[in-house]
Amino acid sequence: MWAFWLAVALVHVLHTAEGVGQYRTEECADRGESFSGAWLTHVSHVLGNPDIEKFENGEIFKSNRRVPCEDASWFFFYSVSRRGGVSKPRKQNFGAFPHFSVDLLDFSVYHLSTIERLVKKNNAGVLPLDDVSDILTTLERFYNKKNMQAVAELAGVDKHDLHQTQLRESTVVIIPFIIEGAGEGNSRVTHRKRYLDIMFWSLYPLLPRIVLVVKYQADKDWVARHGYPVWDTILLDDLGTGCALPLAAVVEARRCLKGLPCRSQHDWTKEGIELMYFSEGDQVLALRDIGASLAWARDLQHTSRVLLPHRLVLPPPSFMAKFRKEVRASDYLPMPADIHAHSCCMDTGDRCMSRLHYKHVSDPGVGVANMLGVNVVMGHGNFWSQNYRQCNMTSPRRKCPDNNVFARYDRNTSLEYFKE
Repeated sequence: MWAFWLAVALVHVLHTAEGVGQYRTEECADRGESFSGAWLTHVSHVLGNPDIEKFENGEIFKSNRRVPCEDASWFFFYSVSRRGGVSKPRKQNFGAFPHFSVDLLDFSVYHLSTIERLVKKNNAGVLPLDDVSDILTTLERFYNKKNMQAVAELAGVDKHDLHQTQLRESTVVIIPFIIEGAGEGNSRVTHRKRYLDIMFWSLYPLLPRIVLVVKYQADKDWVARHGYPVWDTILLDDLGTGCALPLAAVVEARRCLKGLPCRSQHDWTKEGIELMYFSEGDQVLALRDIGASLAWARDLQHTSRVLLPHRLVLPPPSFMAKFRKEVRASDYLPMPADIHAHSCCMDTGDRCMSRLHYKHVSDPGVGVANMLGVNVVMGHGNFWSQNYRQCNMTSPRRKCPDNNVFARYDRNTSLEYFKE
């Protein structure tokens, strides 16, 4: 019998080593770049978080005190902020600097609500509101209930791979969202519903254990009416403000994981949950090897870290007309399979600490790829200034260089934070 269990353990080690070995990541210290509104981590990292524990009684969420939406992410990793051109560490004693995949195509999200904010007036001074609807319609053709098999294949789902299946089924997904009530953002209600639908069908074929967390009974009823096959819907109707929902959702999930009284219909301590993926209701999961991403998070070397997806911007046609006249032929990836035939390598070596090589989206050096029929800026960006740390698109697909440092450093950067 011992030989059988030894063989099982050996298979697990080989699977993990293969997935993590081929999956390259880069540490990212800058606070601005190390925010995706999404993260993947081991549940031990959630359970051991003292910054989350202090919110466990939930009293702070019942007041009208503003709780930053970003805290649902920032409480899980170190980051470095900038004041007066000098980098300073954020006061925090838990976690480590987050990681991104070196190849942008390995693990990303499409941030849908930014589309609304980028629509530009045409020559007649009119906002072409169809810009948003047209992009969503294009994405809905791929991410929908009837196309789940194609979505799964794009993400590398292999139902015959028992190890990958176990990883996917042991991952709980936490999605806070507001549709009917007043939220923190400015998205139209009709758009929010479509964002959630596209987001859901980008996730469900990959990670079926989805928990939607809502503030209003009307939103819970809306989910039920639309028949989403969610694992659970949690109602947190005693929150003082909507902006508290993301952090409150994580706190409630942590209570469930600990076996404390929580508002889930399941006993999470008996479900074999090992990993947690957190995201927002307007973000489409876009990755091409779900097994490798999950194996990275489960690896013992990374259980105190978070893996962040690259948060990608989808510029609408009116924005492109103003800043970019065309998409380079080399960046045109209209078919799902094309994503597996390309690489888009980020620079490595400086941990996101220099921005001297950032380029404005109007610069031809910034890749704007047509993926699945919509334009996607390929790189990390400052959304408000539209300046980007671009990746290098190549075909055929290759392993990204081990040391791809641009010849630049911001001398105002505090070099001591290049070391942990």
